Amino acid sequence: DVEGKIMRSHPEGGGRLLEQFDALTEEARVIVMQHHERHDGKGYPRKLKGDQIHVYSKICCIADVFEALTATRPYKKSFSSFHALNIMKNEMRQEFDPEFFEQFIRLFIGKDFTPPKKKLLS
Repeated sequence: DVEGKIMRSHPEGGGRLLEQFDALTEEARVIVMQHHERHDGKGYPRKLKGDQIHVYSKICCIADVFEALTATRPYKKSFSSFHALNIMKNEMRQEFDPEFFEQFIRLFIGKDFTPPKKKLLS
């Protein structure tokens, strides 16, 4: 619980640092503050949902999850792009703005995997 609380504090801590040192832009600070917010309102730190989340943060949320799934970490193996997208679609779909997630999937069509014959978000 203690470690979880510390980990969940990094968006606000990062946002404060960017503001304190007048680093980057206001949009960058908002992305840092909101990149763990979820479309369904179950994210953190402020439990924002839907249109309460900045457009750039919605995009970065999807990219952050995808990167976490496809990266090799000391505590887990990496997943292929196709497997990561399937996890995101089947287990995490409610966390992402549906329109942005569909566009993210479209980035991969014809790339490093063969998509299923049916629409991924059906």
